[in-house]
Amino acid sequence: MNNSHGINRLSKSIFLILGICLCHSISSQNIYINEIVSDNELSYIDVFGEASDWIEIYNKGNEVIQLSDFYLSDNSSQLKKWKFPDISIAPKEFLMIIASDKDLIQGGEIHSNFKISADGESLFLSDNQGTIIDKLSAISLAEDMSYARVPDGGDIWEKTHNSTPGKTNNENNIVTSDIESGFYTESFSLTLEEQLGDEIYYTLDGSIPSSESFPYVTPIDIKDVNNDENTLSEIPNTPAQNLIVYKAWESPQEKLSKGNVVRFASFRNGQRNSPIYTKTYFVGPADFYNYPYPVISLTTDENNFFSDASGIYVTGDHYDPDNPEWSGNCFQKGIEWERDVHFSYFDEKGDYIFSQDAGIRTHGGKTRHSTQKSLRLYARNSYGKEYFEYPFFDTNPIQKYKRLLLRTTMGAWNGDAIIKDAFIQELARPLDLHMQDYRPVMVFLNGEFWGMHSLREKVDEWFLAGHTGIEKEDINRFNWEEDNHYFDMVSFMQSNDLSDPSNYAIVNDQMDIANFIDYIIIETYFRNIDWPCNNNEFWRPEIEGGKWKWIIKDLDAAFDDYERNMFLWVLENELDHQGPHCANEPFVELFDNETFRQQFYDRYIFMLDNFFSLEDLLTQLEMVKGTFQQGMADHITRWNYPESISSWKNDISDDMIVFMRERSCIVRKQLHELYGLDSSDDICNITEIQFEEIKIVPNPTSDVMQIICKNGICFIKNIELYDALGRKVLSKENIIVQSLASYDISNLASGLYYLKMTAEDDDFKTIPISIF
Repeated sequence: MNNSHGINRLSKSIFLILGICLCHSISSQNIYINEIVSDNELSYIDVFGEASDWIEIYNKGNEVIQLSDFYLSDNSSQLKKWKFPDISIAPKEFLMIIASDKDLIQGGEIHSNFKISADGESLFLSDNQGTIIDKLSAISLAEDMSYARVPDGGDIWEKTHNSTPGKTNNENNIVTSDIESGFYTESFSLTLEEQLGDEIYYTLDGSIPSSESFPYVTPIDIKDVNNDENTLSEIPNTPAQNLIVYKAWESPQEKLSKGNVVRFASFRNGQRNSPIYTKTYFVGPADFYNYPYPVISLTTDENNFFSDASGIYVTGDHYDPDNPEWSGNCFQKGIEWERDVHFSYFDEKGDYIFSQDAGIRTHGGKTRHSTQKSLRLYARNSYGKEYFEYPFFDTNPIQKYKRLLLRTTMGAWNGDAIIKDAFIQELARPLDLHMQDYRPVMVFLNGEFWGMHSLREKVDEWFLAGHTGIEKEDINRFNWEEDNHYFDMVSFMQSNDLSDPSNYAIVNDQMDIANFIDYIIIETYFRNIDWPCNNNEFWRPEIEGGKWKWIIKDLDAAFDDYERNMFLWVLENELDHQGPHCANEPFVELFDNETFRQQFYDRYIFMLDNFFSLEDLLTQLEMVKGTFQQGMADHITRWNYPESISSWKNDISDDMIVFMRERSCIVRKQLHELYGLDSSDDICNITEIQFEEIKIVPNPTSDVMQIICKNGICFIKNIELYDALGRKVLSKENIIVQSLASYDISNLASGLYYLKMTAEDDDFKTIPISIF
């Protein structure tokens, strides 16, 4: 039997099926997820009057595509989550899918059975065989920001504030650069490219590019600009009549380190149609970046900082000579004095990490009149990102921040130590107190070195939510207008006898007594004179059992007068002003209760014996001092503050170390007096160095040099070991010798050396040491 006819028919059927499948496959390849908005407020209002999120589908091909066999999903394990209705999409056409979770067609709108998250979730477009035709990885979007392909159906995605629901994305251009922001050892040419044949304009001074800026024609030369003249740093920014206690403006000592700041965008018919892109390039020798710190580059229009009319970094038009200490542009507050800035972050190795647009304001009290000012950074949807999403602090598990501080070094009172607050914050880390994490950073403004700042968390509801896991909406920070709960608690304390255990129990249910005691101890021990009515920060979780807790904040005015009795300061109304918001108000009332008095005494003695031991304090101080020291020379070059490295070290020694050496004994005596206990001098046993009490053993030696204090505990300002040619081979500062201190000298060559020991009064003694 001849079956050729049947075979031919079968072959034709197979080819027909294959042709249909091939046609379907080719058509499928022309369907794209083209644009999404996942945090819609105003970009599109649906027929229900709601601002639902939306997904745009695009047919890039030349044929009509039937969509009834295709699916959309936000779940890779459930690709057929939502099936397209029986509709088609014409060539080069757009189809809107409203991600409302309503799963219906209403008024010509197609609604899916799922929503999409503003925090980011993946999307999948697939066929009825389960083949993924197109997909979009999770992307976090700000309010009314879209994520779009440019051009339509292209390979490049771009975040844009100019969403185009149901329309072409080709009005939104993308400009790319061939080299990323960073540190480079050689000059190079920067190439820019756009997608749609538009013009590119750029600036090199931090200003926003316009059609009047430099036209991009050939690649831009990026070179070493460290020898260029200083510009922004030559603008005076403190009052002419210097009535303030902080550092006034001076011209930098020499030319500052600099980088290239390039801002660019595309334009069509004179109108910008792309985002503004900002890049920072540092070019110099291999050791140009030699800081152990991250670098932050701030880029903004110069007028935002230095215009007399609107600049936030100058005294400007808002300066009042009749109120010189509290007036000026730099003292203006609120959203109307927030300026846009581009924030770029490079890690301590100089590697570029991320950048984003943000808001910036000045921050602080009278330090707003210092030449280097504190700055407050805001992440907002309106700038593009709701958070700064990066773990800035090694000791902090928080991964994203709503606000950050670039804190000035000029907040110190009575000296130039600059690390007082950072030191106390670090010391308090193990306690049941919230403290602000910090790290030194080197800041550049429009490419010009702006000195060392302390990058800090800002104390606010987001800070507390991040540290406690409590929802921001459930956090109540004290303020005058809303805190009836706190005022009622203080009023109860003032109106009732807290020596009565039942009344004390009521207060104990409303405030965290142990937290409050640690807070009072820190502030009184370190003699913070800008407290307790200022810098008194406290909060309460508005949940069942929530209690008031205190936060240590801004101790730049600490280390003042180690003999001052802070117990009298808080208990006997020596303050210039009072109020229920002052930390001493609840302390005065609580001190009537015997349980509180005993708990306070026991905790203070524990802290004196442990946290405030001189050896531990000096160890902690050397760590914090060392953290800041490597960038100090360049910082001084920029700000003429501190006066010099040696003056900085001397201020730390004269203000902080002398305070710590004397304070523990004095506070212990004052505490004993307060409680009617023995307060004789024999509770203090640390003495200044007496050279006759010091012995060096063994001598001669080969591996270890030991310093023995015959009197038990001795304080030595510094030791220095010199070889026979006068070269310093060992140096140590602020040494507490408890019986003995040992130093490894096994790396030193044999020979005669000289050990110089210096006392607190700068008297010194030199002892010959033989090493074999």
